[in-house]
Amino acid sequence: MRLHLGSARPVAMAMIIIAALAMYPCAARAASSDAGNNLLINSGFTSSGKGLPHGWRMHTLPNCGFRYEIHRPGDGPAEFEFINEEPLESSLLQTVRLKPGWYRFSVDIKAESLGTEGAPPMLYARSSTLPIQTFARALNWSEDWQTLRLSFRTGEKVPEVVVGFGLGNWGRPNTGRLLVRNPVLLASDGPAAIRRSADLEVEDNPDLEGIAETKYRQLYALREQEKPASSNPANGLLGARWTIVALYGVFLLIAVFGWRMTSIARTSGRAD
Repeated sequence: MRLHLGSARPVAMAMIIIAALAMYPCAARAASSDAGNNLLINSGFTSSGKGLPHGWRMHTLPNCGFRYEIHRPGDGPAEFEFINEEPLESSLLQTVRLKPGWYRFSVDIKAESLGTEGAPPMLYARSSTLPIQTFARALNWSEDWQTLRLSFRTGEKVPEVVVGFGLGNWGRPNTGRLLVRNPVLLASDGPAAIRRSADLEVEDNPDLEGIAETKYRQLYALREQEKPASSNPANGLLGARWTIVALYGVFLLIAVFGWRMTSIARTSGRAD
């Protein structure tokens, strides 16, 4: 059987279309799964309260020379735009309380313009109570969308984490216009492999819990030693009972002593 080239082309095109349609549901399910498992509130910037997207807050230093805009393209996700009109630190961030384990944080970032004197755009995760953090920042920027990713681990010592992205952070204020979209925080099995290059700076140690255990071991040991016995409910209850018993014992001794003194006084009066 001879197949003419003219008839083979439609067959090949049909096979390509069928394969693409077969792969589309898989990609859609993966995207839907990420969206459903996202641990961030209002990751699409779809609602707002007091001007800012609900669930998010801004940090600016100093508190002037900054403004923002929220764009809602008809064919894509909402975009939050930082506008640093003056050199300053600006961050859009959210605090999340997490179970012990590894997590992956990512966001799409696009720089419309950047100053040259301060820090470039950054993605970060830091402890809400201890001065430890991990970050990723691109050193060379184009006007195309790029995705920054980082991993971090939490635990009993770092249960609450601040995740965010910003411009001019860590004491290096900067000017510029920065767009962010699609922030995603997911639980993961371990630290993700980060592609290291001259264009990307990444914190070497993403294990926030491990850093806390190493750097603040003595602090946590002192806290454990300073815990009062009453922190144990059983001990507290037992201590309260002994206190009441001792108090009643004192009252009883006072009563006995007073009764005896009264008896002696009465006896002396009769003798006289």
